[in-house]
Amino acid sequence: MDPTFVRDFKIYHEQTIPYPLEHYAPTVSSWLFLLSNQFASHKTLHSPPLPISSRPCLRIISLTSYYSDQQLNNLQCLSPIMERFFGKDAKLIDNSGNQTPVSALSTYDVVGLYFSAHWCPPCRGFTPRLSSTYKKLQENGKSFVIVFISSDKDLESFKEYHAEMPWLALAFEERELKAKISRRFKVTGIPSLILLKGSTGKVVSTNGRRFISEDPNGEKFPWNPPSLFELLGDKVVDQEGNETDLKEKVTGKTLGLYFSAHWCPPCKKFTPILTETYKKIKESKGFEIIFVSSDRDEKQFQTYFQTMPWLALPFSESHNETLSSHFDVDGIPTLVLIDSDGNIITKEGYDVVAGDPDGNNFPWTPKAVKDIESCAELNSSACVVVLADECSAEEKNRITDDLTKVAEEFIAKAKKIDEEAECVFTIATQSGTVSSKVRSLCKVDSSEKTGKMLILDVGDDGAFYTFQGSTVDRDSISKFVLEFQEGKLEKQTISVD
Repeated sequence: MDPTFVRDFKIYHEQTIPYPLEHYAPTVSSWLFLLSNQFASHKTLHSPPLPISSRPCLRIISLTSYYSDQQLNNLQCLSPIMERFFGKDAKLIDNSGNQTPVSALSTYDVVGLYFSAHWCPPCRGFTPRLSSTYKKLQENGKSFVIVFISSDKDLESFKEYHAEMPWLALAFEERELKAKISRRFKVTGIPSLILLKGSTGKVVSTNGRRFISEDPNGEKFPWNPPSLFELLGDKVVDQEGNETDLKEKVTGKTLGLYFSAHWCPPCKKFTPILTETYKKIKESKGFEIIFVSSDRDEKQFQTYFQTMPWLALPFSESHNETLSSHFDVDGIPTLVLIDSDGNIITKEGYDVVAGDPDGNNFPWTPKAVKDIESCAELNSSACVVVLADECSAEEKNRITDDLTKVAEEFIAKAKKIDEEAECVFTIATQSGTVSSKVRSLCKVDSSEKTGKMLILDVGDDGAFYTFQGSTVDRDSISKFVLEFQEGKLEKQTISVD
């Protein structure tokens, strides 16, 4: 298109970009851009990607007489998606100290967040393997970037370790941001590799290590997660060995994937409990279970399966390994509950059924507010803790209602962008072991019989934040959580005397 025919144009976006223009605008055929104050064809852009430190800044100009707003909106990868996680001004550096803007991350197909540390032996073992895969993908022109998020204990260790890596890092001084990102993605151990879609920020996998281990050459990049039915296959079997169509059996039902084995004593103890629950709710509430065997051979599988009233996947060690890896099963018995749309309800089905064997709370959708005495996430997630155990009955009910409304609002907001809420919401309405321990460790003033509130973030070196107001209600709870998310609260650290 001849620039002399341009009658109307506007600046659509301006930022540093690493790839040819067609990489970002596959749905828009003709664009012009201003590079070094001269018009040029997009084919003059460098390919493969330029080093981050030498990428040009392009001023993208759309011809509004030719392109609609909808076409402009199709350029999703140029939007500041990653600012949701990092903020706008986070310092991202390569191992030479050159800085790149957060917005540049959104131009990649896949963004890896690599939580690791110099002092961690498993990290030191995994990093060379990750580096090898990363370099192969770069050589093949794949759109992949990694950001190292350090758990090192000092700046020198961080620098020494980052020098071994061919990718970006969140600057070491960004400690509060590191803690926030760890909370957001529920990182409880290292090494951990979170994979995100660059254009949307949607999580591809929280277990990126599995993809690197199973696909070291990156042949399956961008590692799009399989659907539930792709994982499970087409067939299930009954106790007589008859095969039947899996979709036919589970469509429209809540599904439980039961990871168990004949040789496992806790499994053999739990299976009769699960059997009774299954029989009570199978027909009336639309519930099906599929046994995923961890038995050592098919004979053991058949013997154990005869004690179960539900279906099973055909015996296969490799199938079990794939499913266990996908659902992060690190021990048995494990019961993963999945809703009729294929979304995970909970991976803690074992505890759920044990606590509700009659199925009164089926389909066991997690409650917005959890009892602090049974909250499994207390040590791994940031938790809003309301201590109402010393309040009057009327006050307990009011606080519980207010906390539930706030929790539901934050959960709904996160769900809209396919994420989990940053905080878990918990309450103590009765005195118990856990609530008493929290009062002691966080030095909660118990002189007044009123509701107390704090945010406990044990994973961040035992951090906690105390609510300084006098009344715990809907407005104060919401404001307290927002200020925590924005980093405005005073951080304290649990100390064991």
